[in-house]
Amino acid sequence: MDRKKIIKTIAPALALGCICLCILIYEKWKQPLTDKWIQHELKKSPLTENVLTKKKLTHTIHIAGAVNKPGVYHINHGKRVMDIIEQAGGLKTNANLDKVNLAAKIKDGKRIFIPFKKHRPLLAKNTSMTYKMSPININNATQKIFCTINGIGPKTAQSIIRYRQKHGLFKNVDELQKVKGISLKKIRKWQQQAQLIH
Repeated sequence: MDRKKIIKTIAPALALGCICLCILIYEKWKQPLTDKWIQHELKKSPLTENVLTKKKLTHTIHIAGAVNKPGVYHINHGKRVMDIIEQAGGLKTNANLDKVNLAAKIKDGKRIFIPFKKHRPLLAKNTSMTYKMSPININNATQKIFCTINGIGPKTAQSIIRYRQKHGLFKNVDELQKVKGISLKKIRKWQQQAQLIH
């Protein structure tokens, strides 16, 4: 048998053997190779990288106090306190920012509280205004009216009335000094609260 006949005889068998070997190798390695290729391609893609790290770039924050819409918000990494305040509807009119750092960067899971301004009791302020609008005549005021002035109790009020009944009407407000226990300093203090007339 010459060489050409031998080649023609074994060539198909060799080709078939090579094909079978290639199929076996492919079946064995195709899954790992495919996974590695996908992972490699994903790492190369900036868009995929942003999607995979989205959770790391978002913070969950609880904001409370003097904001219009207190609650829990999600905000991007790198934002500051002023940004979460804006997201919460802005500040209320009585918000106190003296102790709030608006430029501070936000950290995940934090609670931010915006304090309220402290006000003086309105009752005392309104009462003082009422006194100034309604003058108190020291020559005809009753014990009840005198006692509306802070610093004058029932005992002092009664002393003023007794003096008035005994010595006659006061010629001026400073004559209240003639009443036992009343000094000019006290009179000036009372005049800060009420308009005393005679």
